[in-house]
Amino acid sequence: MAYKTLMVHVKLGHANRDLLGVTFSLASALDVHVIGIAACQPTPIVNSDGYSPGVFVEADLAEIHREINVAECEFRATFDKRAASVEWRSAVVYESIADYLARESSSADLVITSGLSFDPHDTARPEKPGDLVMQAGRPVLVVPRATKTLKLDRIVVAWKNTREARRALADALPLIKIAKQVSVLELAKESERTRVSTQLSEICGWLKTHGITASPEFVALGKGDHAYQLDVAIRKIDADLVVAGAYGHSRFREWALGGVTRDLMLQANYCALLSH
Repeated sequence: MAYKTLMVHVKLGHANRDLLGVTFSLASALDVHVIGIAACQPTPIVNSDGYSPGVFVEADLAEIHREINVAECEFRATFDKRAASVEWRSAVVYESIADYLARESSSADLVITSGLSFDPHDTARPEKPGDLVMQAGRPVLVVPRATKTLKLDRIVVAWKNTREARRALADALPLIKIAKQVSVLELAKESERTRVSTQLSEICGWLKTHGITASPEFVALGKGDHAYQLDVAIRKIDADLVVAGAYGHSRFREWALGGVTRDLMLQANYCALLSH
């Protein structure tokens, strides 16, 4: 499998220069087509009688279209040297933005979006990357807000033998093949070391069939937060990218986005490729 098309989710209301820079460098390295996409829901405006005053609705729609135009100009300015290999899509939607993006993602092999903002002063229109991860049916590359370039020297596969992790590993193969160092890492109880180490070696053997040399990394699980312990292990390796399954129960979205998955989307130190 090779990526042929990337889709980058350009968010409205703030600069996307860094995200687009990462996308441009990845697109250039992989020689792929790029789709820029943006969407926004109108702001609910209802007066005391339950009606939406037309003048406010028109003003809100005008502002949305202005922001979409700014986003498109920013996208095209980044990719002006690859004009024949890009396209732009945008919409004003009344469904959730994640629903729209997930439907459009059928045109792409990899979706790229920026991570969760932890800045209380971020006044951009709120969008939730976790919803996109859960609904896209495509791998989603979550890029921290301050990341300007994507290095792929060191990749960590945060392993757990689940459907989501197996899918994420397969989805990430085009990027893993570029890496200089690949680690398949699992946190588990010390009592499970033998079983887990055997399985990690098997995964590394499977990667070998794809021409990828990877090293197994067993990390003994201590007391406390699992997401924090995973982050410590990843930082020790100094990873540029983490590949992981997005775990959770679809019935309760807050579960799906809690723990490790949410922590990866909040990371400011490395990118995360997530699949569900």
